[in-house]
Amino acid sequence: EHLETARELVEDATQRIALLCDLGTVHSEYATRMPAQRQLERAHHFVVANNRFTESLELNPKYGACWREWAMSLYDQERYSEAWVKVKQAREHRAEPFPAEFLKKLSAKMPEPK
Repeated sequence: EHLETARELVEDATQRIALLCDLGTVHSEYATRMPAQRQLERAHHFVVANNRFTESLELNPKYGACWREWAMSLYDQERYSEAWVKVKQAREHRAEPFPAEFLKKLSAKMPEPK
């Protein structure tokens, strides 16, 4: 809630880009930890997460950290093909390398497209 308030108040573009990405990550992590019986609320948080990642990357499409976080969020959403697209973008924009375990789990769900 406080982070969403900060989103409204931050005017500095560089800070806004990182804040939006962080908000996407927070909403995604929150959704991931919700129990199955709260499926509608979980879906809502993933939608908000995806919107925040999109907003961040609209401001700076070269922000590799956001591509990386979004890829991991999409894995948690079971959207594996889209996750691979974001992995590719993250790599192209020199994001911090993905944990080997993440890539292994994603590859087990869907092989990396060529």
